[in-house]
Amino acid sequence: MNCTFKDPNLVKKIVDALASGVEILNLYVTANGINVTATNATNTDLRQLVLQPSWFESFTCTHDCVLGVNMPLLQKFMGTAGPKDKITWFHNEGSRFFNITIEGAGESKSIKDWTLFLVDFDADALTPPPNPTFNVSFRVSTVLVSEWIKDCKIIMGNIDFGIEKDKHITIKSESDIGQFEHKHAIPSVMATVYQSEPDFTAEKQRISNKEADHLNTMIKCAPGVDLQFHPSMPLCATSYLDAEQNSFIRLWIAPMANDDDLSDED
Repeated sequence: MNCTFKDPNLVKKIVDALASGVEILNLYVTANGINVTATNATNTDLRQLVLQPSWFESFTCTHDCVLGVNMPLLQKFMGTAGPKDKITWFHNEGSRFFNITIEGAGESKSIKDWTLFLVDFDADALTPPPNPTFNVSFRVSTVLVSEWIKDCKIIMGNIDFGIEKDKHITIKSESDIGQFEHKHAIPSVMATVYQSEPDFTAEKQRISNKEADHLNTMIKCAPGVDLQFHPSMPLCATSYLDAEQNSFIRLWIAPMANDDDLSDED
């Protein structure tokens, strides 16, 4: 496998998103690109990455391989690259090493070679929900979602994402020290619904304060994020990495029970 990246800043953000709460994961590399499906340490979310060959500056893979990678260490290696440096990933068939080369873009023309020792990581075979359907799907500006999460972090509560048909998106958070609520009208320049079921009227899902951190890291990979809700499905958040929407990073977040759910059980 040998690949170089068009945008060093973007691939660093992708690595940051995968590493958020994850120690080790497998990169699945084939002639069709690089794929990741991995859960975090607490099994409260599933991260999915699809990078097709056309997404790279250059990509070749003559033999399928599974690369067990220590993500915090890869994150540190990648963090040494500048905003205009050329980053290359390289792996020889059967090798225990994963090589990262960073060529400086400045006048010095420096070259950094990092070697990451691969890890035998026997991960369970993971697959995202097959052919999922959602009650509602809406696209929101990354800046907006990041601002919502930042506001909720002030009181350190879990976050309720709600949406009401043709009215607004509602963000709520509550903790021992206070409450927060924000309503954003839809449609708007920064948020719009692009799919809904005929019987959709309103949906709400709650995620933990920690999962909000992981979400906030992932959405930095693109200017917008697609959020999709269904009462019997995890919250699905997708950042598309190309105009064709063939390459993407996705986070499936297990929802928490909200107060209404607990009341119904009583």
